[in-house]
Parts: sequence; C-alpha cells; structure tokens
Amino acid sequence: MFEQSRPSSLPSLFSRRLKARRAGSRRRRGNAEHAGLERLEDRRVMAFDLLSAYATTSDDPFFKVGESVKTLTEAPQQITLRFSPGITIDPTTLGSIAIVRSGGAAIVPGSISVDALPDQNQVVMRFAETLPDDTYRITVGAGLKTIAPANDTATPRSFDFRVNVGSYVMAVVPQPVTRTGATLAQNRDVIEVYFNR
Repeated sequence: MFEQSRPSSLPSLFSRRLKARRAGSRRRRGNAEHAGLERLEDRRVMAFDLLSAYATTSDDPFFKVGESVKTLTEAPQQITLRFSPGITIDPTTLGSIAIVRSGGAAIVPGSISVDALPDQNQVVMRFAETLPDDTYRITVGAGLKTIAPANDTATPRSFDFRVNVGSYVMAVVPQPVTRTGATLAQNRDVIEVYFNR
C-alpha cells in the first residue's frame, strides 16, 4: 500500500519544489536587473499665486483674483501684494515685480520689500512720490521665487488699477493783498482758488 501511494505523492512534491525554485530564480534575476539602476529624486514644479492687493493700510483689497479691479479715489502711499499663504518670498527676486503707468512709463517704488514675520508671503511697495491720476498695471513675473518652500515659482499675473482722485482745493487766499510800491492794497471782492491741476 505504501508503494502504491508513493508514486502519486512524488510528482506533486517535485512540482512544488520546482515552482518555488523558479519563483526564487525570477526574484533574484529581477533584483539583479534593478540593482544597477539609481532611484531618481522626485521632481516638482510648484507655483504660488498673487491673491490680492491692498492700498496703503486698508484691509479692503482693491484687487482680488476673480473680481473686478477697483478705482482708487485716494493716491496710495504703498501697495501690499498678498500671495499664497504659508510661503516665504525670496527678497532677491523682487525685481520680477513691475509697475507702469498708461503709455508704458515705468514707476520705480521708493522701496520694495518682503513684509515682516509672520506675513512673509506679502510684498510691500512704498512710493517716493504721490501717484497722479492715471491707469496703472502691476505685473508679477515668473522670476519671483520663494525661500520656503524652496524655489517655488510665481504664477505670472498682471492687473490694472486706476487712481482717480479728481480736483481738490489746495489753497484759498481770501482778500488777496497786493503791494504797489510801499502801499499794501486789498481787493475784498476777489477770492483766489488754486487747484491741483
């Protein structure tokens, strides 16, 4: 009886060992093929975006992505550009931000800098002179980068805004005084008004 069952069990035993040996051989061959390959680091190209712009110290943005641009009725002393949260703008790349008037005349800010902690995702442009009534375009180029995360690149974007302060009275001189020789004379029927134009 032992002799009869032995031939039927031997083929299955050898078959299992052969399958295991072949699988092991395939694993070793696969490992050998991949052993000479170097794993490359993952490459990423990440971009951050300009979200909004604020005039002077206002908390109300005059530019916001997806919304219409407002007309400023007061000439801003500074403009703050706010970018994606959680990033730190590289101050050495701020030359990628430009502002021009209509007709292409460049405006050079008195200063341009990355805001202080914790707002290092903001750029502050301060103007040395009052911006006259006109249409302006601010352009953010792809050369603007971050320190953290390292080397993230700005999404190129530009937007227009208008400064429309209008005429206003700079000075009123009632009863103007004129000198004729040694005599001072007043014309009580005249008021001189000076406008900013």
